[in-house]
Amino acid sequence: MCELLGLCSNHPVRPEISFRGFRRRAQDNPDGWGIARFEGPACQVFKEPLQADKSALAEFLCDCQLLQSTIFIAHVRDASVGKPALKNTHPFVRVFRRKEVVLAHNGTLELEAGMLRQYRPVGDTDSEALLCLLLGEMSQRCIGFDAYQAIEQLLQQYNRHGT
Repeated sequence: MCELLGLCSNHPVRPEISFRGFRRRAQDNPDGWGIARFEGPACQVFKEPLQADKSALAEFLCDCQLLQSTIFIAHVRDASVGKPALKNTHPFVRVFRRKEVVLAHNGTLELEAGMLRQYRPVGDTDSEALLCLLLGEMSQRCIGFDAYQAIEQLLQQYNRHGT
């Protein structure tokens, strides 16, 4: 099953040690990897549909002095929905209320295409569909990013569609 890594700190850090160890998890998750970092309302995403511990780009990022942030989200993928391809590699990004929003997901959901509203997935994964569904519901119901209980209720509702 896929693996997730999240880092959050008060001051910008480099993910070198955490990400280097995380890449080893790719041996059981060979279908892609990605890492996102935030800088204010924007994010930078690096991802490839190949095994992270065999990626020259992932190795470069482990040693990159300029890769710093207060927030990182990383994912190594074992494909369950959607074949290994760049369009199906996590994390997924959308612009929402003038900010970039990132989602990486572990699990499998059975979501119906009719559930989607204004946001549409580029790829074939349930995870990207989840991001589109979540942002569509937040937009329709005017749910803010600080409305933690409302977001939790949405996520619990989506959990009923799988794991």
